[in-house]
Amino acid sequence: MLSTCFAELNAQPAPGYRGVVWQPPAEFHAAVEDLRRIEATGFNAVRTGIIEDERLLILADTLGLSFFQDLPLSFLPADRLTDTLAYAGALLETAILRSNGHRSARMFGLGHSIEITDVSCDALRGLIERGRAAASSSVQFYYTTRLADTDVCDAVDFVLIDGRDRADLPRIAAEWQARHDMPAGVSAVGSWVAGTTERGLIHPHSAEQQARFLEERLDELRRGDWAPAAFFVYRWRDGRAAAPSISRAAADPFFERYGLWSAEGEERPAYAVVRGMLTGEQHVFAFDAGTGAPRSWPWTVLFGWLVIGGLAVLYATAPRFRQLVPRYFRAHGFYRDAIREGRDLLLGSALAALILVALAAGVTVTTVLGVLGDTVPARMLFAWLPPDFVEFLALSSYQPLIFLLMVAGGYTLVIIVWSIIIALCSRVHLPLRPGQALMLVIWPRWPLILLMVAALALASVPVETIAEAWPLLIVAALWLLLTLYATIRAIVDFTAITRVPAYVPVIVALTNPFFLVAAVLLITTLRYAPEVSYLLNAAAIGF
Repeated sequence: MLSTCFAELNAQPAPGYRGVVWQPPAEFHAAVEDLRRIEATGFNAVRTGIIEDERLLILADTLGLSFFQDLPLSFLPADRLTDTLAYAGALLETAILRSNGHRSARMFGLGHSIEITDVSCDALRGLIERGRAAASSSVQFYYTTRLADTDVCDAVDFVLIDGRDRADLPRIAAEWQARHDMPAGVSAVGSWVAGTTERGLIHPHSAEQQARFLEERLDELRRGDWAPAAFFVYRWRDGRAAAPSISRAAADPFFERYGLWSAEGEERPAYAVVRGMLTGEQHVFAFDAGTGAPRSWPWTVLFGWLVIGGLAVLYATAPRFRQLVPRYFRAHGFYRDAIREGRDLLLGSALAALILVALAAGVTVTTVLGVLGDTVPARMLFAWLPPDFVEFLALSSYQPLIFLLMVAGGYTLVIIVWSIIIALCSRVHLPLRPGQALMLVIWPRWPLILLMVAALALASVPVETIAEAWPLLIVAALWLLLTLYATIRAIVDFTAITRVPAYVPVIVALTNPFFLVAAVLLITTLRYAPEVSYLLNAAAIGF
């Protein structure tokens, strides 16, 4: 089965810069081969990092390519940008001095997704003044952004909007251009390829889908009313990313499969599309639709049903557990008496309830992280986190079962440890057995199972931006609030049952993992206040 798309293209290239994002290979001869092939493909510009080998500038002069050189500054809050001005200025000045005399190197990027405020805009003006002072001829400056609605600084010559994976890119760029007098372009247009062997248009993130995505976006850019100052296909070859993404089903969240060529040098169908469209040699492209796409096991859904079924079995087969339900809600004093006296309690029932709640926590965390993991605020956050921790979070995408079980196991361990602490602290007045302490801790957490059901239901709705994920954000917030409530409720019930001195509940609270984590987050928030403010602002505008 074939799917064909016809594009009415002009034979002449569109005005402006038509480029590709390129990461220079380590070997000089490989870089030379890449640049020659890039020029033959129909590109006249390359967006890359700072070029340190002047021989590449000489080659680009000969080929008629223009380098757009980006400073290595990404996701910086305004205050952090001012802290790095000395480093950034020296790097920019060195790059411009090296580029003097080369017509291929007159464009310089000042950063990606930097928080644009009056402070950071003034900082960019300072960088630009230093750069122009070092230049022997005219140079232009830009920055790239994903937050096109708010990132506006008139200090630069133009802005490049990041359009990766965005089907509405032309509309967004045109709307931005209509609101501002400053020229705008596209810093990145493309779609990622899953690391699987499945081929065909019907397979999500197949090489054929990537080719069709680029065909449609480039055709819209060429035929639309808005002519970008420059656009760049993302990217020439698979490689490393500055900001990781945990939702691309890759074992390495820092590795991107956006390339027209794979990391192993394999040409993808998207390369033929781009070459044909830029050179005007081909107007029609057809790709195999492929066979039926195999469906991966929905582990989170299966475990969600397991939790619900397990709760039903526990309720039906454990009379003592079943008797506590009306007592907890309608006669809480009787519930406390039952725990104090050890009546109607079994350690097995408490452990079963713990396992169910822990699995519900694992399902909820895996589901929410899988949906939100590729939004812009998430990428910003992951760019600031330690790489090893980001790799652990990436398990939620490509190994959801393992991640789910790890979260559930960690949750179980935390609850058991805290229950042991409660049992030990109760010896001051009224000793509690392990089953009593565990039931005291786990029983108030039953609403987490309802939140698990809500998370699974909401995850079935496609989400592209953080604004579209607000129901799941509410679920995550409720999960935290209910955890706080359950912790406080357990401490209150513990105090009422054991009648221990006032200092004991304080010790119990201070040793609770929830409060320990909250304290660490509070300290981290205060220490990294600029990053937190920038992250919240990015989430507030809906990206």
